[in-house]
Amino acid sequence: MPSMKRHHYRAEYVDNSFEVESVDHIEGDVYSMNFSYNWFAGSGCKDDVGGDIDFDCTRFTYRNGTIVFEYEEPEERYPDDEF
Repeated sequence: MPSMKRHHYRAEYVDNSFEVESVDHIEGDVYSMNFSYNWFAGSGCKDDVGGDIDFDCTRFTYRNGTIVFEYEEPEERYPDDEF
């Protein structure tokens, strides 16, 4: 599961929200998996809450009954860096 920090520094994964959207065979023992999950962020203040559904993709190999994911974590973004 990717880090939730790319959404918000207080973001958390919503339990049981992970869903495989599709799995595609690329070649040989290499596959691609598209997935989605929900995340939520709150600061304790009534008006400062958020969340969304995110869609992502990762590649994996399936060899000898073992799945090895090749997920690369995107670079973290900080609001101060965007202005």
